[in-house]
Amino acid sequence: IIMAIYIGGTGGSNQLDDYEEGSWTPSMTYTNGGGATLSEALGFYTKIGNQVHVQAAITASAQGGGSGNVRINGLPFTSSGDNGKRSNGFLTYATAFTALNSIPILYVAGAYTYIDPFHLNANDGTASGIQALTRNNISASSTIRLYVTYTV
Repeated sequence: IIMAIYIGGTGGSNQLDDYEEGSWTPSMTYTNGGGATLSEALGFYTKIGNQVHVQAAITASAQGGGSGNVRINGLPFTSSGDNGKRSNGFLTYATAFTALNSIPILYVAGAYTYIDPFHLNANDGTASGIQALTRNNISASSTIRLYVTYTV
């Protein structure tokens, strides 16, 4: 669906001419190969101009093989990767994870179609207190609901 909406003036920079809704299929892989087996992988998005808003529901039925950091793949558009326009998001629900001290946040710096989850490993405010979610944190029934906004 393409719409044109004018917000004051006569168009130009005030014209919204790009609106799209759809679905995407998330996957959960590990940075050193392998990935979780998913029993649920639902994703939805709304793109308004250069802003993309995505939601997903992901449930693992098996931890799967491989190793490394968790990566959620399959975003419907490549993020811009420009400084200050990073992919940011949060989990609205997280259950059945191992050894997490906080609900993970979602972040990616760069022009990619994936997002990386991180969690607070310590509450001391240092950079080492923020850790990537790894395969070892995933169980056979880990479930997440996420929301991410990014610029294309």
